[in-house]
Amino acid sequence: MNSKQKILKAFRAIADSSDHYKGRWICDQGWCKLMTSHSPTTVKDIKDLRTAVVRTLKTLVGNFDSSNANNVYYKKFYMPCPIDSKDRTVHFFYRGHENEIPFEPKCASEIKCAFATSQRMLQNRTRGVPNVDDGSNSEKDNKSKKKTKNKSTDTEQQSKRSKEVVPNVTVTAAQNLGPYHDPNDPWMVKVGQTLGLVYPKDGEDVDSDVFVPPSPFNLSITAREEKKNDVEIEIPIEK
Repeated sequence: MNSKQKILKAFRAIADSSDHYKGRWICDQGWCKLMTSHSPTTVKDIKDLRTAVVRTLKTLVGNFDSSNANNVYYKKFYMPCPIDSKDRTVHFFYRGHENEIPFEPKCASEIKCAFATSQRMLQNRTRGVPNVDDGSNSEKDNKSKKKTKNKSTDTEQQSKRSKEVVPNVTVTAAQNLGPYHDPNDPWMVKVGQTLGLVYPKDGEDVDSDVFVPPSPFNLSITAREEKKNDVEIEIPIEK
């Protein structure tokens, strides 16, 4: 198998195996890298692979119309190479889908190498990946955990102290309870009863002479339904 046959075999294996490489302009150096990656044993002995690729693929190209039987299109421009940025004549090849006629670029600014663009995107994503922990930060993590644990303990101690410091309020008959006081409302403290200002935790005992109103955060569904001020109103449907 000569160099031309090897390149054609590698090109068809890449271009025809997946639609990922169809419908896109790829420069000569991009095709070389694809062949080296996908078919390394096929093209490994070819000298000056880029020149050989250009000469071989140019035998497949046709016009930008329906007469192009191979669906391979070609353009060349003097420009910086999309792969290594060196100024030279860059050859682009386009493997189109069946019955597809691509737009014909007239200048270098109208053509982009899909392979070079995908490589830049991959490099940008790689830069954004966080570094893998190699154990060097374990000491810092342990210190952070200790600080967090101490902070949690301090918070619990502060909570206990706050319960001791916050006084309870006792409602007496001498106080003016206002026109809106309802002794039958379960949310209101009764005369002569002590009102606790701190909601107890689940399972925490509360003195029988201390009234703690139902917490809006831990009411059960049944308790919500039994609240005094819940009212159900039927809304008639009128056209």
